[in-house]
Amino acid sequence: MPLWEDITFTPGSTVKYYHDAANQRFVLAWVVVGGPAFELILDANGGVTYQYQTVGADIPATVGVVNCTNTDAFEVCYNGSGHWCPTDSSALQFWGGPQQAIQGTVRHLGGANPPLNGAQVWVTGGADTVLTDVLGNYLLPLNPGTYTVHFAYTAHCDSTRQNVVVEANVNTTLNVALRSPAFTSSVSSLTFYIHQGQSTPQTFTIANTGGSCRLLYSIVDSVDWLSSSPAAGIVEPGNSITITSTIVPALTHPLDHTTMYVYHNASGSPLPIQVDVGDVGAADRDDHLPTVFALHAAYPNPFNPTTEIRYDVPKTEHVELRIYNALGQEVGRLVNGMQPAGRYAVSWNGQDVASGLYLCRMQAGSFVAMQKMLLMK
Repeated sequence: MPLWEDITFTPGSTVKYYHDAANQRFVLAWVVVGGPAFELILDANGGVTYQYQTVGADIPATVGVVNCTNTDAFEVCYNGSGHWCPTDSSALQFWGGPQQAIQGTVRHLGGANPPLNGAQVWVTGGADTVLTDVLGNYLLPLNPGTYTVHFAYTAHCDSTRQNVVVEANVNTTLNVALRSPAFTSSVSSLTFYIHQGQSTPQTFTIANTGGSCRLLYSIVDSVDWLSSSPAAGIVEPGNSITITSTIVPALTHPLDHTTMYVYHNASGSPLPIQVDVGDVGAADRDDHLPTVFALHAAYPNPFNPTTEIRYDVPKTEHVELRIYNALGQEVGRLVNGMQPAGRYAVSWNGQDVASGLYLCRMQAGSFVAMQKMLLMK
């Protein structure tokens, strides 16, 4: 309603209309002799423009827009007062949205290239973000111009397309396949031992084996006695990185424990890593140190779901303690790092694996030993 007011059509007053097909709009004009002169322009996209040539000072008009069912409206002027009221040679436009858009499909790169439902699409400097549907399709309305378009989806690497041109009244098609990183960690737990006031750092690896884009990671913990380096970084496809975790013995004591988390942009983030401070015990004083490497029988065995594994280290050495299933696949790495001489005990929890036969393999330098364990749930 460009002018809601009783208007008396004096002799010579006219109402004219014009279909402007070239610009996809329809124009209605009122010219009242001795009264207001204004026009209403309706755009194909739903936009409305009110243009006022003459209003006059004595018309307490109401101006706004209302939907076709009269259930919703927006008012800018009421009885001559409000946010904006018409004056001579003024105009008001309600934007109806662009007539063109970027459209396309977002898929996962790999396999059958399945569509991604819920991928985000937006442009630099734009206010709107649209989501793809179950078929991976999207439609982002835009004004004519050149844009930088961004695509993002969980567990995938973001993608950007620059210099995308949108022309007037034409939809631009832009299909994208998003790459995904892969994340693996060599450990799910770490155990530190304090011997004579010192503790040996533990190492593990983060790998992006099989990924098709960069793996981004960061390591977070909530205690002051634990640190990891590098705590954040990038792993290129097909590569890995070694993480060194250390504790401050003066700030902790045996049987302390915490969980640190490895956040990453692949599937399954974050990875929790259980961190324990083991109890070397009085039996590990220098006069009671073991003289040979040994891997002792797990107890209990059979077990459900936790068993304790004890082993001896007669001298400082790099020790690995790994768990394998009956197919020879590694399902756990309990120890991986330098350890001083001592007698050690670690626990393995099999709650996340199936019942069956498992092998515990210890390697320390040239020493290798293996034992069988039976998990019965």
